[in-house]
Amino acid sequence: MGFKEMDMLRDGPQGANVVAFKPRDVTPESWLKIGDNILNHRHRPETLPWITENVFLLVMARRCGLSLGSEFRRMYRDAYESLPEFLQFQPDSYCMILTIATELERQGMSGNLAGRMVQWIKSRDLIAAEPSDNQRLFASWQMWQHGTSGLGEAEDQALIRRTMQRVSRADLYAQLPLGVELAQSVAQLTAMGGLRSLASDAIKSSLRNAVFYAYLASDDLTLARLSSVYGMLGMVLPQPIENYILKQLSRVRLEPGFDLGKPDHLTFYIAAQVTAYTANQGVFAETLPEGGFSAQLPRVTTTPMREISEIIRTMKSRRCGNWQQMQPEIERQLSFPAFNRLRSAAGCPGFEAFFEVFSRPYERL
Repeated sequence: MGFKEMDMLRDGPQGANVVAFKPRDVTPESWLKIGDNILNHRHRPETLPWITENVFLLVMARRCGLSLGSEFRRMYRDAYESLPEFLQFQPDSYCMILTIATELERQGMSGNLAGRMVQWIKSRDLIAAEPSDNQRLFASWQMWQHGTSGLGEAEDQALIRRTMQRVSRADLYAQLPLGVELAQSVAQLTAMGGLRSLASDAIKSSLRNAVFYAYLASDDLTLARLSSVYGMLGMVLPQPIENYILKQLSRVRLEPGFDLGKPDHLTFYIAAQVTAYTANQGVFAETLPEGGFSAQLPRVTTTPMREISEIIRTMKSRRCGNWQQMQPEIERQLSFPAFNRLRSAAGCPGFEAFFEVFSRPYERL
């Protein structure tokens, strides 16, 4: 991508509030209940799980273009005013804490804490100290939303160029569980403006490969996050995969009370609401419990990825990248659930290109 194209990504924060859908008011009761649950009943404020769940909730609302209302803002007022202190004592979580402030202000929260926090972050040069491009992009996106540069123009351009090169490596996403990083990077570049028109076939192939990988690995949370990015780029999620996300969402059981010692799937429950929204099934359509509650998803008993990978590994010299040629031998060795999942994936556009790389046919070390 040339420098002129990268300029489109730095035109300013006018695109920061752009959402994929028309704004819609939501049922106040649902949002008050889940907001109260996250704020007061699950994790101690300022801890990473508390911060993470609030980020998921607020970003999901923006992805769906939902207005949360004045009661929701009143409920979050004390938490909002505590964010600068959280930032000072949890500087390693500065991007996510700033996200909460920014999203609440987008929702109409009065105040300019996000702007003050941006200045504090820049005064300590926290972005330059980030160990990875993923984190630097997250931070630069935050700065961009507030009309400033995180690293300076030259470094911002170099970061965007490296990120575009990385997310264009479709082969990586067919072989490694990198869907979360891909979803985050593409979403941030898209929000910064211009990527939808610049999105190359390679980037779209990366997303398709990451979706197939997560689908076969039963990685529901990653799949829900990638589904959301599909919508941002105007891509259509294959129907079998959308159906799978919605089925998993329907299997979530909201149980009163919360036990830190038990597995919990609230972040998946929140992230998958975007898929439900695009499928016109509403957001938080079920009746939510009062007070604290957990989100339980039955344990996965079959992971097709594990079975398929082991079968392919044992083929050695007989392995090739042609799905039609490999299909009979692979399918006859699979358990029935894995067979069904693989068969549904194989019926989706782009699967054969995914399999050609996933099977590693040319890697004879």
